[in-house]
Amino acid sequence: MVQPIEFRKKRETGEIITDSLVFIRTEFKPLAKLTALYVFPFLILYTIAQLYLQSKFAGVFDLINKADPEKLVREMGPFYVNLLVTVLFDIFVQSLFLAVVYTYIQAYIFKGRKSFSLSEVTPVFFSNTLITLTTGLAVTAIAVSGLFLCILPGIILANSLSLAVFIAVYERKGFRDALVRSWYLVKSQWWNTFALNIVGIVVIWMTSYFLSIPAFFNHFDMSSQQNMNLSVILSDWRWWNIGLSMLFSSLASIIAFLFWALQYFNLAEREKDRKENT
Repeated sequence: MVQPIEFRKKRETGEIITDSLVFIRTEFKPLAKLTALYVFPFLILYTIAQLYLQSKFAGVFDLINKADPEKLVREMGPFYVNLLVTVLFDIFVQSLFLAVVYTYIQAYIFKGRKSFSLSEVTPVFFSNTLITLTTGLAVTAIAVSGLFLCILPGIILANSLSLAVFIAVYERKGFRDALVRSWYLVKSQWWNTFALNIVGIVVIWMTSYFLSIPAFFNHFDMSSQQNMNLSVILSDWRWWNIGLSMLFSSLASIIAFLFWALQYFNLAEREKDRKENT
């Protein structure tokens, strides 16, 4: 018999990684059903948009190499608009995925494993989506602002605020309170949290890298694809290969989501112990 994961407990970094993998393995079917229903259609659209944007980027890069400033100026405006729309759509899709995972964790904790139906999760999911979207936008805006000012502040801000979305969902806080709460908790184990975030990024990157290797081994020259339309992109198996790598790397983000949830409980339990001992 599978023992339920105990979320409310102190854990070392290695235990957080291990328990995250165990949770995915034991809860794969219900999480997959919820993801397929609420996230996957939008994830497909996002992947197609990313492929199209990459083909446009290759065209802009080619114009830089050819030193064609007039055409480059004409192309850059629409490119940046497409980039902004794609980034916002990415945040939206990630917010849906976060809402699915964290809503399921909520039900798992409060009702017990296999003590609830997926239909019970749906109403809570819709309200949690708004929470994850607003908090995710706030974290992204702050972290990106830090990156533009200087790379190091952006890294510090992104790491310190990485628990904010789960806090907003689980503690039902507004995004401002969630940001402050995340900053306060993470500062007690900043480097441990940073290590978890790096592991999550590496997992996502490695998933994308290994799945896209076949396309690049077949002499895939993106810089020669600047005039492609969407139908041409979808007719080339190498673009399909890159698209699948994007799709699965996005799904691999669940690793990072679970790291944040388990790290929150780890830090919250340590905070409770400190208060009891003072």
